[in-house]
Amino acid sequence: MRKARASGERRQRAIDRFNEEIGRFYEESGVPRIGGRILALLITAETPMSAEQLSSRLSVSRSSISSNLKLLLARGSVEPISFPGDRLTYYSFSWATWEQRILQILAGFSRMKGIVQRVIEDLGEGDPAHERLVEYRRWVEFFISQYEEMRKRWPGNGRKARND
Repeated sequence: MRKARASGERRQRAIDRFNEEIGRFYEESGVPRIGGRILALLITAETPMSAEQLSSRLSVSRSSISSNLKLLLARGSVEPISFPGDRLTYYSFSWATWEQRILQILAGFSRMKGIVQRVIEDLGEGDPAHERLVEYRRWVEFFISQYEEMRKRWPGNGRKARND
């Protein structure tokens, strides 16, 4: 059973709270708070939004919106959209962002595995650190396998539609 849609004012309060909480969450993960607020707003937006609309809605300077959009575009978290006859660029949340994040994590773990493997080979089996490094490599390999499995099993893998 689905709940009825929240009233206008109640819905706005819920979205505002979501924007702030997601902003703080992303800030703790190394993304500027404004970037997190932009993502949250685009997730809940019924249509793509221009930088001007984002600036107005979030009460943030246009330059801050612009710099954060560049960061989010580079991370694959938002996608630009244009409409015929309209000179503005609009932005929407990229549903591919989660797969992009998993790919980034996998790339980081793969890099770490290579670093650890090289030092294992350089030190040799007789070194006191060898056993700990081999265990560290096993830990990295475990996480690589888990993230690869999650990527395969994610039901939204490859999904682009906004209303799924």
